Amino acid sequence: MRRLLAFGAMLLVGSPALADIQYQNLNGGANVSMVQHGDGSWSVTIFKTSTNEAFQPIIRLYSDDASDNDEIRSLHMEYNTSPGLNGDRQEIVVNISGLSSVRTPIAVIEEISVELGRPAIMDISIIDITGDLGAPGSASDINPSNVRSIQIGGDWYANAVIGEFQNDDDPLTFVHVEGDMVKGSLVYKNPNLVTTIWVEGSILSSVEIWAETVIDGIYVYGDCFGKIGTNSEGIAGNPDVRLIDIDGDFAGASVMAMNSLETLDVGGDFDVDLTLNNAMLTSSVYKIGGEFASSAVLSLPADGLLGQISINTQDGGDLWLGDVEVGSTTLAHNYTALSSELGDGATGESPYNFHQRITVPPAGETRDCDPYQTELVALGAADELREATISHYGPVYAEGTGPHFRVEFRPFAINPNGGSIWIDRTALFEVDTAQSGTTDATAQRDVVIKAIASNSHGFKVPGTWRIRPINEGATPKVRSGTSVGNPCVVYDSSVWM
Repeated sequence: MRRLLAFGAMLLVGSPALADIQYQNLNGGANVSMVQHGDGSWSVTIFKTSTNEAFQPIIRLYSDDASDNDEIRSLHMEYNTSPGLNGDRQEIVVNISGLSSVRTPIAVIEEISVELGRPAIMDISIIDITGDLGAPGSASDINPSNVRSIQIGGDWYANAVIGEFQNDDDPLTFVHVEGDMVKGSLVYKNPNLVTTIWVEGSILSSVEIWAETVIDGIYVYGDCFGKIGTNSEGIAGNPDVRLIDIDGDFAGASVMAMNSLETLDVGGDFDVDLTLNNAMLTSSVYKIGGEFASSAVLSLPADGLLGQISINTQDGGDLWLGDVEVGSTTLAHNYTALSSELGDGATGESPYNFHQRITVPPAGETRDCDPYQTELVALGAADELREATISHYGPVYAEGTGPHFRVEFRPFAINPNGGSIWIDRTALFEVDTAQSGTTDATAQRDVVIKAIASNSHGFKVPGTWRIRPINEGATPKVRSGTSVGNPCVVYDSSVWM
């Protein structure tokens, strides 16, 4: 084992053969000690020498040879007990990046640590390496006081607990992993938000992601089997997460919780147990492209379903099999609970059905379909019934020119030949485009069908009315929003031309 000790502005190299890991001391005030191990990896220890507590030495670590797979086995900051420094907060800024054609990024960092029990702060402005963070054998500790940006060219094997340095001006703005997050954690204890976590591979089952306050966005190009919002570090609380965007499956055996989740977009299947402590926003949309698995649970507080949860948005024929819990109410496919009992949002499997209900709504609750399915409406001589509202489990819209719905009427009178017949009254009604969506962008759960101006009676004719969407093969008239291809809505009695 050979040891290099350097002071001042640049690394003093004892032998060119050892000059793989280099550093710049950009403004003085720190010592850097470097040890090369028999396998070629390095251990780097940093001390602050300036007695000015407010002064921040800035150290840049890099490789001098792009062809080498240079590795830092450990990066450690020790508390300097030299006279004049005892009791002072010793803070050093470290930049792990090449930043130029002659200074290339280091390939691998296995461990980062700060001496415990001392007011020593290693504030890393950037970690930019071409290979792995941590060691594949076991999750390594990456515990600097603070980090502003992490760029990993390989895989993640690190237990990263970051943020003991409470600096409100310096959030963790960017984490980019070009490979997989294989094991370990990303636990951010700073009260600032984590802006972006971007994983080009997958997040595997032993990985945990947590922040003290807010995670702005998590983007995963593969599958996510890890735990988001809950940690095993013994740290209480759950973060607010504004966006989770996963191209593949969101699955795994972990039970997880978040304070809130604004937007969820899963391209594959959903098979996790996720609890949200707070209600959805009215603007929130959770899209699950594939199956909502039978073992999956999505739990919201009472009256917490304010937005839209859509399943099978990739239109692959996948099903809603698991439980959506809203307080003490458990929802399943084609549930009959009123939206007003849940928070005025909805959960549905695309293509969407109309909201099922064959019993009188409780007093004070707003009905979804109006009249509701099978409702017997009693009208007085002065009463009118000129429109009907059909509510769906997801956003829908009427495309192009009508007619969009087949409207049929059957008199109460029974004829002697075996019963009344359905009479087509489609030409007397139309979709009210002022109250209904006409494009994917304007899609909403309700479609209003109204009498045309020349229809003076509306629906006020004694008998039974039946309304069914018209779906003309490849060009459906009434389509499902927030879904690939915008498939036609499917009722039990849709009219196929």
